[in-house]
Amino acid sequence: MTENGTATNTADLLNKLRIFLTSTLPVAERWTQLRYTTLSGQEELIVQGNGAGSDTIICGLKHYFSSFTSNSEFILQHFSSFSSPSTFEQQLNGIPQLQNYVCLPCINSSITYWFIGNSRCFKIITKIGTNYYHAYLGFIYPYTNPIDWPNPICIGGSGLANFDGVPVKYNQTSSPALCSYWTPKNGFVAGSYQETSTLMIKNTNGSQRRLFNRSDNNYDGLSQGTWPYLEVARGLYGSYTNIAPNLSNQYHLIPIIIVDNNGSGIYGEFEGVRFAPPVLLPEDTIIVGSETWICFPNITSGGLEMVAYRYV
Repeated sequence: MTENGTATNTADLLNKLRIFLTSTLPVAERWTQLRYTTLSGQEELIVQGNGAGSDTIICGLKHYFSSFTSNSEFILQHFSSFSSPSTFEQQLNGIPQLQNYVCLPCINSSITYWFIGNSRCFKIITKIGTNYYHAYLGFIYPYTNPIDWPNPICIGGSGLANFDGVPVKYNQTSSPALCSYWTPKNGFVAGSYQETSTLMIKNTNGSQRRLFNRSDNNYDGLSQGTWPYLEVARGLYGSYTNIAPNLSNQYHLIPIIIVDNNGSGIYGEFEGVRFAPPVLLPEDTIIVGSETWICFPNITSGGLEMVAYRYV
């Protein structure tokens, strides 16, 4: 299920997402609202998905806004349970405060958005100016028996916030802390930012693992991250930019596989998110069989890195 529209500001964007997840999705795929707070500059949404059987998919977004720095982002989280008296930061087993938070950069004015969701996960794509920002919250498709990995949670964003909650601004596109989760960097930023990426996987043993293809613009993180963007990180652009359509004039979209040779090997793939050849343009749609996919670029790649989301 998908939705495309324009939000007047970040608070409106969060409310539209809430309505999409809890009311617009088909009944069997709707998420349950656990908390919705409308306090200006601190808007918050925590929802629970029902696509995991007896397991729990609890995800949250909290708006951070600083009138001093004009920074505005949604901090993205997952939790193992929900406690009504506890604050957003106190919910159990989220990304720790002493790590960089994974964020979706925003601006407190008009935002074009795309929502894509089902009972297992939801994706957010926003357009601010000419830049596109991405978020993924929920389960991936694991390449293992569900008994061995019952909770394959992924939190992916396009920016980082330090442990004080202060995010990188949406327009600091030269910063390595701004990079889409599907081709993540190890985004070192001076000061209280640690070297952590915009992609977090909850490991098979329940621990959290931050994965990256590149370290601060150096292509040295090649034993972990997301394939085939790992190959792009090696500089093998030609192998992927020269992809041609088939005889039916359709492009083959490659699953994005999450790998970690220093940990669990191959985790699985993002649900409904695939590598797209960069010969395509932002917001191009592709027909693959009976499905429609829509393409978006990475924030800072200049069109060299593209992704496609299953849209219809």
